[in-house]
Amino acid sequence: MTTTTDEFRALLRRGNLTGSAAASIAGVNPRTIRRWIGGDSKIPYSAWSLIQTHVEQREMIEEATADHAAWMAAMDADTAAKLSRIS
Repeated sequence: MTTTTDEFRALLRRGNLTGSAAASIAGVNPRTIRRWIGGDSKIPYSAWSLIQTHVEQREMIEEATADHAAWMAAMDADTAAKLSRIS
């Protein structure tokens, strides 16, 4: 798989990642990220995969957190309704 610089930039935006953060995830120097973004060198699949996995895991955690918060709010509303019937 060959990743384009536009796809790589989009992935970094999607994950709200700085070049330094992406470099840390991929285990490379931030200059390497700048080279990939600039199209000066090809993006290895392994680096793309690591960063993409990080972004996807973060999205899943954010979704689960939102779902949990909604569930808690629903439970709080249900509990409040039951308590109001008791008192």
